[in-house]
Amino acid sequence: MYANQSLQGLYPISKIGNKYLLILKTELPKVGKQLGVLSVKIDLSRSEITTPIDLEKHLKFNPWEEITDSKEREEVIVNIQKQFDITTIEEQIINPLIGIKGKIFVSSLLKKNQDFYFMFL
Repeated sequence: MYANQSLQGLYPISKIGNKYLLILKTELPKVGKQLGVLSVKIDLSRSEITTPIDLEKHLKFNPWEEITDSKEREEVIVNIQKQFDITTIEEQIINPLIGIKGKIFVSSLLKKNQDFYFMFL
């Protein structure tokens, strides 16, 4: 079905036009209980992915329509897969939703050039 297994964990929950809210399937039982379900908004017409915020904030301030048809949810995932490469999907959608922060790079040059970095703190 999906080229990457990690896409199976995504759940398109709501839509407005070409904009979709995605959550993790594992978070579905928490929806509506104000338990801090993170959601990512994707705009397929603009190829934009927002940083995750609380789902309730999205639903409170916009007229989102719930996606109730499982075939429509699958189509959304397929369209996301067509529009974004798997690295983008993992780094900007899946990882933030499961709580993985951005990559951190460490270098021995930081100590060597420590005075330079303190100037910008």
